[in-house]
Amino acid sequence: MNINQIINFKFNFKKILYKALFIVFIIIPLLYILIMSLYLLEFNPQKYSKNPEASEKFLTGYLFIDIANTLNIFFKYDSFIVRPFLNIAKNYYDEGKKLLPDDSIEDIMWWVLYYKRMYGLTKKTQDYSMLDKLSYDDYQEIYEMIKRVPYGNIYYDVDIMTEYRLSNMLGLVMLYTNYTSNRAYEYYIKDYDKASEIYELLNIAFNKYYTYQAEKKLNYALYLDVMIDLLSTSAFKYYSENNYYDGTSKIDVTNIPLPDYICNATDTIKINEYFKKAILFTDESKLFIRSIYKGSVNYLHALHKYCPEDKEIRYRMLNVIVNKFQPMYKKGELNDR
Repeated sequence: MNINQIINFKFNFKKILYKALFIVFIIIPLLYILIMSLYLLEFNPQKYSKNPEASEKFLTGYLFIDIANTLNIFFKYDSFIVRPFLNIAKNYYDEGKKLLPDDSIEDIMWWVLYYKRMYGLTKKTQDYSMLDKLSYDDYQEIYEMIKRVPYGNIYYDVDIMTEYRLSNMLGLVMLYTNYTSNRAYEYYIKDYDKASEIYELLNIAFNKYYTYQAEKKLNYALYLDVMIDLLSTSAFKYYSENNYYDGTSKIDVTNIPLPDYICNATDTIKINEYFKKAILFTDESKLFIRSIYKGSVNYLHALHKYCPEDKEIRYRMLNVIVNKFQPMYKKGELNDR
């Protein structure tokens, strides 16, 4: 490559770089300013919110989250290109939160809207690595939000606030108890005692808000799956304490004997009822099939294998699951009662 070619290459590279930076920092923000004006028309805080100044702050911050999510198609969330937009969004969020009355949970609804894609609460998530960046203190803040959702008020009368209250709480619970990252071991060792409280809170939220929620079938399927997970917390604490599970690798719970205190626990008895509901629901909607095979059935199989109480009930439930739906186990595997 001669000197002229080198000069031309550098010149062309700079032109491409400048164009890329122009698109990222000028064109995209201008485009989203236009989108923001449409947001303000549709979600008009002055018209629909009793705290319009706070709602407008949250809405403005959401614009920058939208930009970050779009850029995440090409860049990681913690890259120098995306991070400034997340910081701006966070500043708007904090300003909006300060303007709310104490009983409002509008900030929580916006938090889920802001971060559901980043933290894997939606199938459209591009960058799951951000989960590992959450600290223990971050998870305790999520726990505090979970406690507020069933009892707080929303003073912003738009669908994204009022019709997704239950699904947002489910998202927070799944994030707090998530077992797809290093958080799992920490949860089962340090925070396992919060599972029963979260179970009760989620039941309260379900009974109060399910009727008014969008996407009822999906929310019901997630609710059943999350409740089974919460009720199995003591078993996974046992697996963790006895070095069967370190939070980083999958385990086959069907090959780990369970002690009597878990077999006889109230939570273990309750699990039967949720599996019955799951089977009935799957008769009406095939939707639950997607979640029932994640890990819940493995645990049911472990209970059937190692816990003598209700063995016949669990045997029948497993056979229904195996024979009616896509088999997780080969036929004949459940012959032993």
